[in-house]
Amino acid sequence: MRNNPRRFNKKQNGQITLPNEIWSLICTELSPFDLLNLRRVNRQLNELVTDKLKALFYLDLLRCDTEQLSNDEYEDEDFHQLKKTNIYMHLDERSAVVMVDDRWTSKDVYTLWEAIQFFAPFVRCLTIDVALAELIVAALSSVKLSRWYAFQCYVDTVGQHGVEELHMKCNKQTNHKRVLFPQMTEFTLRAMPSDLAHLSRLSDYGVQKEAIFSNECIQLVRCTLLEPTGTKMPGEKTICTRFGAKRPHQHLRAFKQWIGAENLKEKYMQQYST
Repeated sequence: MRNNPRRFNKKQNGQITLPNEIWSLICTELSPFDLLNLRRVNRQLNELVTDKLKALFYLDLLRCDTEQLSNDEYEDEDFHQLKKTNIYMHLDERSAVVMVDDRWTSKDVYTLWEAIQFFAPFVRCLTIDVALAELIVAALSSVKLSRWYAFQCYVDTVGQHGVEELHMKCNKQTNHKRVLFPQMTEFTLRAMPSDLAHLSRLSDYGVQKEAIFSNECIQLVRCTLLEPTGTKMPGEKTICTRFGAKRPHQHLRAFKQWIGAENLKEKYMQQYST
């Protein structure tokens, strides 16, 4: 029995290959970041993790104050922090949540982009803060992410009143043969009043929406404008005062033009929420 190669599945170099059933049990105990790294070990583990991710349906990407995790809707989730970063991740069978702190670093930006690319081929429904949507568009452009991060830091120092006029123009048009989210059917962008300028900057990088999702697969594009806690639900006529932006309609108009809302027709919707 000890010399039975079928029992031990022993390679010629003396290594023992564990069956997928054992690795599947191991995967259930790993953090999302360890699972991500497991794909790089060998072909067997790459295929195993890929099969696990095929069941993934939802991806939620947020930039927020991660110190307040215990006070929001994700307080019951099991989040794992990647060492030496400000990135947190929760992963279960059907959904993934990735959070980055407001006080992010250049390393966080690159790591977050890697995580997005890791999940992108499998996601059907994406919900994303508009600031991170700008990160995705910038990453798909000819602009270096380090330069984009420096621009974002400058924007943060300017303040709300000056941020409206700041744009990072990219003269080079970028054509992509691959779609980042090839299976995505539902695309939801979240925007707080202070985030509206991100909407109009999405068109600055020379990246078409077709680089993000497939026109054949997409069923719904939703722009959700979040009302600050403690204020009344804004109506269309009061958005300028409620959202505190100088040009809210201009930001939304620029976004709708970039996303092709006219061609999407009933597939595009705009809503206000708390």
